[in-house]
Amino acid sequence: MSFNKPVFIRSFLLVLFTMSFATGSIAQEIIYLQASNDYNGQSLDVEFRVESSKSKKSYTIKNEGNLKYVEIPRMESLTIKAFKDGYYVEEKEYSEDELISNNYEVKVSMQQRPTARLIISAISSENNRKVPASFDVFYLGKMIGRGNTTRNVESYELPVEQDGMYVIQTKSDGFDDLQKQIQVSVGIPENRVSAEIILEKEANEVALKMIDEQTGRPVPSTVTILNTQTGDSNFSEFSGNGTVLFAFKSGTNYKIIVDAENYKKLEKSITGRQIEDLTLRLKQNTFVDFEVVDRATQRKIDAEIEITSPSGKKEVVKEDTFFPQENGNYKIVAHSPGYLENSGTVMVNSLAGGKMDFKIELTEADKQYYVKVIDHYSKQELRDVEFRVFGPKGEQLRGIKQNEDGEWVFITDPTKEYFIEANLETYQDFTKMLKEDEKKFTIELFWAIPFTHTIKLLDKYDGEVVNSAALKVVDKNGNDLFVFHDVRNQAFKVKYEKSMAVSYSIVANGYKDDIAGINTKPGNNVEIILERADNERVTFFAVDYVTDKPIEAVYRYFRDDKLVDLSKNLKAGEATGDLNDAGKYRLEARLDNYRPFNGEISKAGVVDGRYKIRLKRDTYKVKFDIENFSTPQELSDLTFRILTEGRVRIPETFTAATGMYEANLDADTDYMLELVKNGYAEYNERFNIKELVSSNFVKSINLEKLPEPEPVAIKTPKPEPTPPKPEPKVSYETPAEEMPETAQAMAKEFTAKESIGKRYLLDEVYFDQSSAAIRKDEIPQLNELAKTLAENKSLVIKIVGYTDNVGDARLNLGLSKFRAKAVSNYLFYQGADPNRIHSDGFGQDKPVASNDSEEDRSKNRRVEMVLLEN
Repeated sequence: MSFNKPVFIRSFLLVLFTMSFATGSIAQEIIYLQASNDYNGQSLDVEFRVESSKSKKSYTIKNEGNLKYVEIPRMESLTIKAFKDGYYVEEKEYSEDELISNNYEVKVSMQQRPTARLIISAISSENNRKVPASFDVFYLGKMIGRGNTTRNVESYELPVEQDGMYVIQTKSDGFDDLQKQIQVSVGIPENRVSAEIILEKEANEVALKMIDEQTGRPVPSTVTILNTQTGDSNFSEFSGNGTVLFAFKSGTNYKIIVDAENYKKLEKSITGRQIEDLTLRLKQNTFVDFEVVDRATQRKIDAEIEITSPSGKKEVVKEDTFFPQENGNYKIVAHSPGYLENSGTVMVNSLAGGKMDFKIELTEADKQYYVKVIDHYSKQELRDVEFRVFGPKGEQLRGIKQNEDGEWVFITDPTKEYFIEANLETYQDFTKMLKEDEKKFTIELFWAIPFTHTIKLLDKYDGEVVNSAALKVVDKNGNDLFVFHDVRNQAFKVKYEKSMAVSYSIVANGYKDDIAGINTKPGNNVEIILERADNERVTFFAVDYVTDKPIEAVYRYFRDDKLVDLSKNLKAGEATGDLNDAGKYRLEARLDNYRPFNGEISKAGVVDGRYKIRLKRDTYKVKFDIENFSTPQELSDLTFRILTEGRVRIPETFTAATGMYEANLDADTDYMLELVKNGYAEYNERFNIKELVSSNFVKSINLEKLPEPEPVAIKTPKPEPTPPKPEPKVSYETPAEEMPETAQAMAKEFTAKESIGKRYLLDEVYFDQSSAAIRKDEIPQLNELAKTLAENKSLVIKIVGYTDNVGDARLNLGLSKFRAKAVSNYLFYQGADPNRIHSDGFGQDKPVASNDSEEDRSKNRRVEMVLLEN
């Protein structure tokens, strides 16, 4: 009898879980986990990690024979990850329905990482045989492998997973070390890359001996040997006995540099291999070696030595060695803090005499130390400090006392070196070596970083630092904390534990006492936001100049000529901003068919927190209703005139549908209305459109009939409408032409008849990725174009936007139209007539370059201008 083992085991486990459920346990499900190679389908033994997608609880992976499974509660969804060296990590979420539909089995197909195998061996250049060697392998400067070969194992194999250049450093007894680069490409299946390292036999070492030119005695020296071909240093070593060993390789040029104390530097060039030992003779300089010691202990001390030459020249040296420049007697005076000065004379008979020893003994004035510890910021004395003194072997000095002045007092052995430590909670630890010439000094402890809080006071409206302010910080117990004003960094520093609750109070001239906000930044940095005392939140709204009715204008707000944000109100057409005496404010308000407002704003114009802007229409349409008549036939012999005070006639139109005359009139002009009709009295009346607000700009006229017979109305034919002018034919097969640079050049180009239908590239207009907002506030090219349109009233243009082919075509089409509209709005705000500016977008259609590279795609992301009429 045969059976399927996974099905049998699963059935058995399900029975067990069903029995557990029947006895009161929570019902469980078993999920089987399998993995295979997606390249050849071979089964893989991998590491699984399973967790709940809801609770993030991890489940234990269990094994039954060769099967892996996990037990989970019912109604569970999972996140399953699979790991295996040499393979990419696989991760997927499974819902309860997916687990049921897959019969509670999860099969993961894993993609193998591309790999290569370096096969490294070392070969002698003399006999072409493989030799034992050790190898260090580096990739991008990091060691990734180390191995070796033996007489029995002739190659070292190392698997790698990255394409690129690998560096192999090889060492073998009897051979020169060698570094070699190997180019490796990984793949599936694994690439095998052979790297044979050819090694050269080591050169024999020779001795370099440094001796005194006059006495022949060895001279302790520092020897540096450079490779003159590469400039690299092959050797640098100090020899106390004046002898060093070095192997010179054939085919390499060297430079030997010898530095020895009190001797002139020696340089010598070597070409090729040096077989015999080499003797280098050094010339000694004349110098005085000063030794300043404590008279009682003969211990060397630091001192400042004043030297007066035979010619009277004075100089001060702090080093132990002095090189005289003239023969004769030199007067020497030694100074050291805490000691009495002493003097002597040095006689120099020859500048080639070598070393001259000169010893000066100083008598110590005082051997007792006085050390005070203070806070670096407050300069207050710190008395609870842990103060310790340690000797050269780490032994702690005893007998340290603190006097009435808070100074730590102690005495040391002048023949030994000591260092001090000062520690205090919430302060940085302090360590210092004791100096015999510094018997009385002060230690300043800095606050520990975790307890140091840096506070900056910032203006709410411009973000600038408020310097003229006083900051007070109080802990939870009502105690004032010391506040250090760091003037250099325009900040305050306060010391307290990070978890401690503190409160701030600030007094700043011209600012409210109440804090507008507190921003906590990383690194114990705090920003306190202050609001000016004279600041007022003002709501800006626009009304029609004539009707005084609200209109929905678009606003731009400037503080000291810098654009600042306005918050939009819930009520359409209104915006709110800050206004105070610290800055110069300017408001722009624009609306189609209205003359723009651009003026300075001050508190004088604010009423109950609101600032009214009156925008005047370019013209107001007024209708004239002649109540006696309503048809064109009745008005055929009517003479209708609207005149300014200067007797300039204003054009009017007659609308048959309404039976009224219409005219576009200015808000501030007084007009004369004249009507003449056969059989009626002549009508004359002066009026202003402000008088017509209540009638919705409709003026009613009643002609007085004369006793004569009524005239026969003449039927006036209805004029045919003028058809719209068609757009010129535009070619999109070639790239757009360059835009002229100046308004003068643009006017010359655009008024030529042959320019109609041409496309011009607006190459100064840039947008961020997936954005329809122009990146710059000011674009000289568009400013010149707006000026050209304003000065040439016959020009009609169209702005066209384009995108590359990245992303959804429908979204790209919309984005191109939005970008074209943004450029059109910019021209409008610069004074161009919006009725002569059309806009459109073609999205990713009509490319001027392929979309195969980022360079070509950038050419397709463009905005162009098409000349329609001139």
